[in-house]
Amino acid sequence: MRFGWTFSWICFFAIATPVAAQSKGKDGKATPTWNSRAVLSLLQTEVKTTGFAQPMPFSEFLEAMRGEAQNYAPSSVPFVVDEEAFRDEALDAPKIHEAPIQLNALPPKATLQLLFRQALKQLPVKSAFIVRAGRIDIVPASKTTKEYMLNQTFHVDFSDRRLDAALEELSELTGVSIVMDARAKQKSQTTVTARFRDDVALQDAVRMLADMAELKIVYLVTGLYVTTPEHAKEMQKELKDLYEPKAPPPFRGRFGPGGGGVAPDPLMDDPQNSPLAPPLPPALKRRQEAAA
Repeated sequence: MRFGWTFSWICFFAIATPVAAQSKGKDGKATPTWNSRAVLSLLQTEVKTTGFAQPMPFSEFLEAMRGEAQNYAPSSVPFVVDEEAFRDEALDAPKIHEAPIQLNALPPKATLQLLFRQALKQLPVKSAFIVRAGRIDIVPASKTTKEYMLNQTFHVDFSDRRLDAALEELSELTGVSIVMDARAKQKSQTTVTARFRDDVALQDAVRMLADMAELKIVYLVTGLYVTTPEHAKEMQKELKDLYEPKAPPPFRGRFGPGGGGVAPDPLMDDPQNSPLAPPLPPALKRRQEAAA
């Protein structure tokens, strides 16, 4: 039995103010910047749908989205199409920017998120969006699985940073939900120091940082949970009972007509097939599957 879980990614940790933050440019003037919570809040804005009623290529749809968003925000929200990911997904697929979009039977008003989701359904490759690092990344849906999301790499430098703040920044960078157990509040204030140079997977970075504070991570089906070692053991047992199939009884007798027992299932015996297992990087997983 194989599991193909897809994460529903929402940044759990984010800067508290649901508006664009301010940073200073070279000229000393305040320049609006975005964080994930501000982007998610903006996507809930209701707009008139008249500008989306006519057929248009996806590139024009994105321009219309930017135009509507700018009416409610101090700066343009970056929509980023991961063209390389789409090429890897289907080399013969039409270019995403040229894909025709026609939203039918629209109500007079709708949220930007609803319009965006309806448009993504019409792309030639099954698609999704991820809110991370203050932008909206448009990717093939296959790139939102655990294997891809938890194995993202990044550049970040933590020097005597509180653990909870460090995990908040990683969540903001990657769009992955990282939930801290409130019972570990004291440990979450432990300062950590680490430098990641685009060569460490997110799941490994979280495990290292949590270990520095004597905490553990629990792999949920769709997220990461940081808690105390004691509670991690209890939770892992509960999750295993919920999600992992019970092993069949030991084989007795022979198989085939007139035989008895249950045939052994090598997939069930492989811990890597559990939805609770740390996901292998996609390239390594493909090599292992090819060698099997």
